[in-house]
Amino acid sequence: MPVLSIPLMLIYLCPALLLSHERGLSRALTSGLVVSIAMTLILPPSFAVICFLAFWLPGTLLGVLSHRIKGHGELLVAGVTVCIAFKIAAAFAGWHLTGFNILAPDAAEMKSYIMAISGSGLSSLSGGDAMRFKDAVTETVNYTIMLIPYTMMAFSAAEAVVCLSLSSYVCARRGGTAFFSLPPFGNWSFPRNILLAFVVGFVCGMISEGDSGTYLVKQVGANLDAVTRSLFIIQGLSVIYHILGLNGVPKIMRIALVVLAPFISLAGNICVIVGIFDMGFDLRKRVGGKTR
Repeated sequence: MPVLSIPLMLIYLCPALLLSHERGLSRALTSGLVVSIAMTLILPPSFAVICFLAFWLPGTLLGVLSHRIKGHGELLVAGVTVCIAFKIAAAFAGWHLTGFNILAPDAAEMKSYIMAISGSGLSSLSGGDAMRFKDAVTETVNYTIMLIPYTMMAFSAAEAVVCLSLSSYVCARRGGTAFFSLPPFGNWSFPRNILLAFVVGFVCGMISEGDSGTYLVKQVGANLDAVTRSLFIIQGLSVIYHILGLNGVPKIMRIALVVLAPFISLAGNICVIVGIFDMGFDLRKRVGGKTR
């Protein structure tokens, strides 16, 4: 269920988005309240409140914005911003209702949970191996907590893209007008000021190197590094996809490369370098041709 629920969560905004886009704000909010009240009959009220804040309200607002914002890029930026804002609001609501702060979970509790899951496997390790395993768990937990802002931003971006694309497609299939579509992958490009964010993240990492008293600076640096690296990889893949298309490489092979490259360390690093150079020198313009 956890494996299935994560991708399914990417489309939870769609019903509210479609209802708000086609039927209006008041109808969407009324339906959301009815659904939330119905949820309290079988689930804890706190769960209904969190779902209403995290999914129904942002979906409803995106449906309203789909009429007001005509530029696809501007609508996507607004969608990501809305998703992040309401995820933070839902996290704070969950903290006050349940006592668990998802934005800053307890590291010791997470570590003990992982150690409990390890169970008999951990008991079979020797003293030195067990100590190294515990150190690795501690480092992983601390790094995971540090990257919670990046995780929330990445999920919100994916959620906005999937929900806007799917809702627009459904709307068009029902006889309406498509209000959002992504450009061909070979044309994807991000603003050059991403390079400034990368430099700021690098400087923050250098400042916090070996200094345990600058956790906030270290967290800012780690999250900026993760965000910019992800964007560089996407833009690098877009450039490579574009160039391979110009050279007649079949589309299925290009798609396979896009899917597999981020999971291969060397390929990912190459994509980062290509993405950085493309932001600075617009490699696709120099190569020429159109994306197919």
